[in-house]
Amino acid sequence: MKSGTSTKLKSILGISLTRDQMHGIVASRNGKGFQVQKDFHQELSFDPLAADPILLGQSIRNALDEAGIREKQCVICIPTQWVLSYQIELPDLSGDDLDDYIKLHSEREFPYPPSELSISLSRYRSVEGKEYATVAAVPLSYLKIIETAMQSIGRKLCQYHDGVSPRA
Repeated sequence: MKSGTSTKLKSILGISLTRDQMHGIVASRNGKGFQVQKDFHQELSFDPLAADPILLGQSIRNALDEAGIREKQCVICIPTQWVLSYQIELPDLSGDDLDDYIKLHSEREFPYPPSELSISLSRYRSVEGKEYATVAAVPLSYLKIIETAMQSIGRKLCQYHDGVSPRA
């Protein structure tokens, strides 16, 4: 997913979901960065992944209304259980060849085809000079649940993509 906006936000809503809880903040820009203006917490009576997206959205809206939060632009921290990952040593390849290599390994490592995943790559070098990567993926169907929930309550997701990580 790529960002649809290039303007600097004055404030933003952040929501973190777990299996049974939701935490959120509203942060506003000040001269040096952002400052938390409001926060909220709500117990969830359901797993966000198992819930109907509209029910999830309504639960989020209720928590926001109760906390007096009207912010429309938001970011979501998904439950860590939704993230699939593996580590791999990278061969001396570049560009499309490296992307194809990672895609091939993703087909073997993940229980979903790469076309059904949002994949991100974090590369690093060992002390010995070997190059490795941590490959993390989230099923697109999980992300669709969040997107549908937030759209149902009139919130707009701010999406970040660094432009470096390959997308399988």
